Amino acid sequence: MKKRLAKVVFAAGLFLLLFGFTACTKKPSVSEHKVRFSAYTQEERKAYINRFLQENYGFRGEVSEVKQKQLTPFKSEEHYFATVKATDKDLISVWVSEEGEITDTVFLEDMQPRLAEFFQRLLEKKIPKFKMYTHTDVMEIPSKKLTAQDDIREYLSHEETSTCIRVFVDDPSVASETLLDELEQELNFCNAAIYLYVCEDLEKQELTNDDFDYNAVAYSRIVFRE
Repeated sequence: MKKRLAKVVFAAGLFLLLFGFTACTKKPSVSEHKVRFSAYTQEERKAYINRFLQENYGFRGEVSEVKQKQLTPFKSEEHYFATVKATDKDLISVWVSEEGEITDTVFLEDMQPRLAEFFQRLLEKKIPKFKMYTHTDVMEIPSKKLTAQDDIREYLSHEETSTCIRVFVDDPSVASETLLDELEQELNFCNAAIYLYVCEDLEKQELTNDDFDYNAVAYSRIVFRE
């Protein structure tokens, strides 16, 4: 009798131990963490993006309306899109999937100097003396980030990017449609907009984007990737 009672007590203890262990180690189900971004309000979407930026990059910004771009009257893009304006930073593009996965263009800020050097070397082949301002943007959700280890030409040849190139020369004879033809041949691996200016003093020419006078453009050309 005592042995039988002992077995019952042992079995009951084992059951409680297993149940207790299972209860303590139970992980939340996937559904408890699942995001349904379409159900969020605009303010919730903006807060979600800013929380991501704060946690991953240490800053927050002013988020535009977060919405899906309309492709046709009956179809929208799968991802939600927004831009973020933050202090001392370029305008950032952000794409968010229905499940809340975010793709951003913060990486471009660190890469702008290397991109400018890359285009500088290309233009030096055609222009003896000039100053240049460039800025590259990603127009659609990128499949990968551009890093210092990547081949810039390869990246621009495959990703949907657009580069604004403002070229300043002080010799009027240099500026011409012929020069634009030559530059187009150098740049036809990517999408770019070239603006050619003739200035009086190249050394004193400022290269801040806010100061550019669009009416002062001598020649311009839109280059499409072949």
